[in-house]
Amino acid sequence: MKIITAFCRVLVATTVVGVWIALAATNITAQTNDYLVKIRGIQEIDLGKDKITEVNLTDPPHIVVLRIIKNPPRQIQLQLRDESTNNVVAILVSSFRQAFLANGKFSSDLEQADPSFGPDGDLQIQGQETPAANPKKVKAVLIGVLNDSLNDPNGKEDAIFKGTLTGTRIP
Repeated sequence: MKIITAFCRVLVATTVVGVWIALAATNITAQTNDYLVKIRGIQEIDLGKDKITEVNLTDPPHIVVLRIIKNPPRQIQLQLRDESTNNVVAILVSSFRQAFLANGKFSSDLEQADPSFGPDGDLQIQGQETPAANPKKVKAVLIGVLNDSLNDPNGKEDAIFKGTLTGTRIP
């Protein structure tokens, strides 16, 4: 009888550990969140200011998506995607350093990912995914260099940017 009891305890403990590992693996893979975003801000150059939205970053049928990857390789990206297929057309900016807190807050730099696409900038992003446990929305502040004329192969002038980003998670 003692052998059967011991065997049952081992079986239950193994099952519990197996379920815990499965849940942990599910939690890790669920750490990539994509958000369809709206960007609202002001670009300032020597000649004045202009409003900038996600529409200024792309032409239909493309959309702008914020991708937050919390598990390695830990990254934040602004991606340009085809609206009908959801395929990535280009990565506009990508993070080099980033921090993610358990309450859903995050912060990172966003640097130009593809030199052939758009201005040569370096933006800072600070925001929060809500709710923290199973995020459905994201809200963030973007601020920084939209274009650095020294490194711009097209000779565009210096530009700074300050704005907000809001988004709803893509299932």
